Amino acid sequence: MNSSIFDLIKSQVPRKICIKERHEGATTIVLSFMGEIEFLNETASDIFKLIDGKRSLQDLYARLLADYDVDANTLQNDLISMVRGLQWKRLVVLSD
Repeated sequence: MNSSIFDLIKSQVPRKICIKERHEGATTIVLSFMGEIEFLNETASDIFKLIDGKRSLQDLYARLLADYDVDANTLQNDLISMVRGLQWKRLVVLSD
């Protein structure tokens, strides 16, 4: 099911909308517009660092697939979950 969701959104471009981000080793600390501080773990940090407002989700997926030893479906599911979480926390928006 998530594969079909990924197919629907893979051309969308994630863009950061946070006020500030700071990298502390494997962790990224992010300040949202709502004034909330979020701590991203190593995996989330790696994905968040790749978001530049230019690369589509498909581009991010291809880069992560090349960098990590992970099953393609697992990566799609994880990427969708991560982006949804970042959207929910108002740290990222998707655009066409």
